[in-house]
Amino acid sequence: METGSGGFSISPDGAWLGIQTVDGPARVPVSGGASQPVTRGADGIPHWSPDGRWIFFTRAGNVWRIASDGTGERQLTNLQGRRGFHNRFDADDRYIYFAWREDVSDIWVMDVDQGLRRSR
Repeated sequence: METGSGGFSISPDGAWLGIQTVDGPARVPVSGGASQPVTRGADGIPHWSPDGRWIFFTRAGNVWRIASDGTGERQLTNLQGRRGFHNRFDADDRYIYFAWREDVSDIWVMDVDQGLRRSR
């Protein structure tokens, strides 16, 4: 398995590592075994929601989510001309926190279900 640069994330149940491979975001069983792609055509390290239901990732600078079972892929942001990345989820699974960066990063909070964005 060839990995890209960066770190990793751990699923809430501790069973999976989220990594970035040359083919895109993937998950690897902590107990060992082959990596499994989360989706294709994406970049960045996949991150789980605190309840483990969702995996969040980036594609072309936008934030996406997919169910942990690989179904229901959905684009959450439409960031044109900026490079977006996500890095934190709050404890109630309702909001996703991420930064948009150009010359200076802006921190944003988005309601995951409604898709509304607002800066904090």
